Formats: sequence, C-alpha cells, structure tokens
Amino acid sequence: MSAIVGGMLFLSVLFPLRQESAGIEPRHQELQHEVVVQLKLIQVYVVDRDGNPVADMTQDDFELYENGRLQKITDFEKHLLAPFVKKEDRPGEVAAEKPIPVTDKIPPKLTRKFFILLDFFQIDLVGFNQSKKAALHFIVSQLQSTDEVAVLSYSSVGHLIFHQYLTTDHQRAKETLMRLRRAPERNVESLPQGAKPVRSSMLDGERRFEGGGGSGDSEKNKIRSFLTDMNEMAKSLRMIPGYKHLIYFSGGITRNWLYDEGAAPDVTTMPQADPGIRVRYEEMSKEFGAAGVSVYAVNADGTRAYFEEETNRGDHALKMIADLSGGKYFEDVMKYEKISLEINAVTGNYYVLGFYPDLRMDGKYREIDVRIKRPGCRVMAQSGYFSPKPFTEFSDFEKQVHLFDLALNERPYFQEPFRFSAVAAAFSSDTQANLALISCVPGDFPKEVIVPRVEAIALMVDRKSNSLYTLRRALSSSQLYGKKSYIYAIVGLPAGEYDCRIVLRNIESGRGAVGSASVVLSDPPKTGVKLYRPLFLIPGEKANYLELEAKKDEAGEVGKDSLRQIYPYLSNDLSFLLGEIEQGTASLLAVLRYSVFELQDPRIRLRASLASVGDQREIAIPLRLLNRAKQEEQAEVCLVEFKFDDLQAGSYALKLVAEDEKSHLKSEVTLDFKIK
Repeated sequence: MSAIVGGMLFLSVLFPLRQESAGIEPRHQELQHEVVVQLKLIQVYVVDRDGNPVADMTQDDFELYENGRLQKITDFEKHLLAPFVKKEDRPGEVAAEKPIPVTDKIPPKLTRKFFILLDFFQIDLVGFNQSKKAALHFIVSQLQSTDEVAVLSYSSVGHLIFHQYLTTDHQRAKETLMRLRRAPERNVESLPQGAKPVRSSMLDGERRFEGGGGSGDSEKNKIRSFLTDMNEMAKSLRMIPGYKHLIYFSGGITRNWLYDEGAAPDVTTMPQADPGIRVRYEEMSKEFGAAGVSVYAVNADGTRAYFEEETNRGDHALKMIADLSGGKYFEDVMKYEKISLEINAVTGNYYVLGFYPDLRMDGKYREIDVRIKRPGCRVMAQSGYFSPKPFTEFSDFEKQVHLFDLALNERPYFQEPFRFSAVAAAFSSDTQANLALISCVPGDFPKEVIVPRVEAIALMVDRKSNSLYTLRRALSSSQLYGKKSYIYAIVGLPAGEYDCRIVLRNIESGRGAVGSASVVLSDPPKTGVKLYRPLFLIPGEKANYLELEAKKDEAGEVGKDSLRQIYPYLSNDLSFLLGEIEQGTASLLAVLRYSVFELQDPRIRLRASLASVGDQREIAIPLRLLNRAKQEEQAEVCLVEFKFDDLQAGSYALKLVAEDEKSHLKSEVTLDFKIK
C-alpha cells in the first residue's frame, strides 16, 4: 500500500498556544449576528522624559478613545520586568544572563509575544551565523516563563516558513533555531516517497509578476514576492490579540531599489527610484504597525555594510520598517547582548487596558488613542485594530493561521474547538504506509461544525524535525450528520515522534473540532519481532468510514476498504473503540499486528498484563487468539480477546508482549486506557 502524504511545511509547532478565559478575543463566526460584544485588550508602554519605564501607573491615569469616542476601561493589568542578574559564562552556553522569574502567579490576560524572523533572502552566511547566535541569546537570556515565541525564516525559494508557532516552550524554540541551516527549503529533498512539499508561504496558486526576462526583473520579482509574503503575514497577525514584537534579522533591501541615486533617505519625501517597490515597502511596514506588531530590525551585515557603496546598503530599508511599525533599528548584530537587553527593557514593562467595544463583523480598522493624565510621561500603544470579519472573507494565509491555531494550540486564541476521539496507530515498518490516524465523529455531532459543508484535515507534526505533513478532504453534512463516522488517514512517515490531529472545520463559518493523538514511529529491528499498537473493537451500530485523500478506482469511485485491508476483522457488527471503556466490561476484542524479521521458523507467543496507573504490580490477564492471518511477507494480523475481572473505574496500563519462543527475541507495547 502506497503512502498518501498531502504535503509538508517546516515548523516547530505555526501559530503553536493559549487561551485565558478573561483575556482572549474569540473570533465570532456566527454570520447572523451583526454586532458582537467582547473584551478588547490594549497593551500600553509608558516612559518618562528620559525614556525609562514608569512602573507606578494606575487605571485612573489612562484615558482610552476608540474612533474618537471615550471608552470605559473595565480591566487593568500591570506587568513589570524582573531585574536581571549577571552570571558567569559556561562552556557551550550562548547567554551570560538569566532573568529572575516573575513572582506574579496570576495568569496574565496578555503575554509578550515575540516572532523571530531570519531573512535568508537578504542575509549572507556570516550574517546568518551571527543572527542565529543573537536569536539564541535572546531566547535563553531574556524570555520570561510566560513569554511566547515563534521562529520564522524567509528565502526566495521557500518563501515565508514558520518553523515554530507561538509557544512558551522556550527550549523547543531554541532547538528549532539551532537546527536552522542557511537554505532550509532544501529539506524537501529528504521527503519520503509520495510526499509533496506545500508552498512554504502557505499561499495557494501561482505567483505572477509584471515584466520578466532580465536579471533586473528577476531580482525585482523576488523583492515583490518578499513584500507580498510579508504583507500577508502582517495582516494575519491582526488576529493575534495584544501587542506583538517582530525581531527581524536582515541585511535589508538595498537602497537603490527605494531611493534615487544620492538622495537622502527621508521616509516622508522619498524620491522616485522605483515607486512600486517603495510604496509597497512602506505599506507593508505600516501594515505591521496597524496589526499591533513592532518590528525590531537588526542589521545582519553590521559594520560590514559600511564598506559597501551607499546604494548597495540595506540599513535605510531596515530603519523604515522599524520607524513605520513603531519598533526600533539596531545597526550591528554583533552587539547582540546589548540589543537583547534593550528589546527586553522596551517590551518588558507594560500595562493592559481592557474595554468592551461594539464590534461589527466588517473587518474595518478602528483607531485607538491612549492618553495619559500624568505630566512628564509618554505613552506608546497600538494605533488601532481591525474588527472581526466573516471566515469566508479570510485570505488563504489567514485561513492557514486559523487552522494551525485551531489544530496545534492547546488553548487556541480564536475559538475553543469541540473535541472528539482519535488514535494514531503504527501498523507496519514499511515507510510507504506505516501509520493509521483514525478519529470517531459521533452521529449527534454539533451542526454548527458540519452543516452545510466541512473540510476534514489531518496534520502530523514531527516533534524533532518539526516537519508537518497534511492531508485534507471536503465533506458534506450528509456524509456525517446522523451517522457514526470514522474519518481516517493512511500515511507513510519517517521514524520519529509525532503529534497528530484530525480537524473538522466549517467551510463557511470556520467553527472547528479537533481530535488529538500522538505516536512514536521507530525503525524496524534487523532481526526479531516488531509488535504494533492494538486497536480495540466493540459491537456497535453500522459505522461510516471516510478516508482523507482516498484513492479512486478505475471507475472513479473512492475506495472504502483500505482500512479494512489493514484491520480485516472490521465489520458492520464491530467498530473501533477509541474512547473510554464502560465499567463492567468483562472482555474486549482487539486487532493486533506484528512483523517478523530474519527469523527462521518463528513461533510467536502473545501475552498480556494489566496494572492500574501508579501501581507497580502487573497482573497477567488471559489473552485468547481467535484468528490469525498473514498479510504481507513479514506481517501477521490477529484477532484476540482480552478477559478482565471486574475492573473498577480508573486509569490502567495494558502491556502486550510478542515473543519468539525459539530465539526469545521479543517486542513490547504499553498503552493506557480508562474505565468510566
């Protein structure tokens, strides 16, 4: 059986993970409501005349206006950065400073969010190495435990790639950065057979540009492509609540694309070097500011840039994006310790103001004006925000952000999804097809998700390489509603640990549901036995089986038997048990698979034991072999019955062993299940 892998996107879990009940702006997707009322949160920075943070402001010190109308501030939070303590460097460590943890144990409504972007398109190898070192230093030395961080890169081949979505797992973000290479888009060469790389920019369709032919046009098209991707990214970040900080490592677009020869780089009176690029670059920079994103542009060329001719330097472009977004420009990446401290100081002391606006689902921009009553202080806050809009009006990029937040975020920003059962089961050592991802959607599933149309999407994220594999299929409500349905995917993946999701998302409203599972795929032994996770079976009503990206036969019909080929004992009278087991269950049927490698005349014996979670004692349980069939040259599939005594409600660990009686080589599998 060949693998069916829909695509791959490099990430370390895009737009991964949180939602606080009081502090989140859920995306409201019910189109019949013209107005929604939800808490809107604004991050505010206050400094004195010398630029130092002011730490003693109260709610009464602020006034907040939306579109010129004074708003009542209903929520108020103060976030003060803990002091830093200098520590000695240790061999192999990037950072020399560690923060004192924040003492406030109350979950904040809004946390700091950092997006670290390495611009491979406008950076050389020396600059890349220095930028990577600087980014690592910032992560390990400056981030507080509640800070969220994402890792991105851009290249002219791979376009915009999210290697890591927002996460508080700073170690994971650090490991993601350490794995980055100069040209990450070349990783597609290592895809398993049958896999297709997804456009790394996550934008559907082909890019088309004016002109073409010469080398100048080629470079211009690359710049336009860069501006398109960055502009789409800025718009998608509107959906993330609060202030965001983009730490942008780049050499910058060279001056000759933005300014006339010899003219002064004044962003208010820019000369006509290339109006199209200049205007689009300015619009992109402002788009980040409108989305509440401050860009901290770090010149990856550093002092080396000043040996270049003025027209070949990119510092002017970096200054522009920093100025127009409300961020700051740093001229030399080599000064990364000072840069990290300054970014941390600027972003680490802030206030959160909350109010309840009447929001229309029109996607329009609303201006925000925060004023401070105390003399001698200056306030910095986002200049506005975009109201929600219907899901059907989302761009392709925004829909991808929405999907990853829904699927990979433990506490999504945009909505709390419905949950359903899923299991990820390895069933073979052949990487052409070695994993079955199966979900169970009950017949009484909420209509708001599946009516009238829904898309089903499977995602498998490799925890180590952070590669993402996806499959999808459009379904109608008639295929799901009122029927117990098993939506599944059969894929072939490299060895690794995977977080797996099956997502149902309403095509019109964006309302979603998620089934989650995890699995470890290991390489087969050179000799011995390989036992796979069993799947339990229960008597039940007739089930509906739907395969994602299922193959079609010669008549054009979608095949329905691929899952039954792997687990042949499925029937109309037996279906998968993916959830909890009812108390009082005396026995369970299971489909169990194993493979044998380089063993002469193998005689495989199966046995099982059971232990309650936390109990070290294992109790042997009877296992009866009802049927056994050889499927492939190395694999056998069995129908077995487990006999239980009267088990109490609780969590249990079931241990299975397959052992060759002659060589005594064996393989073990342990899985958890609950009795309710």
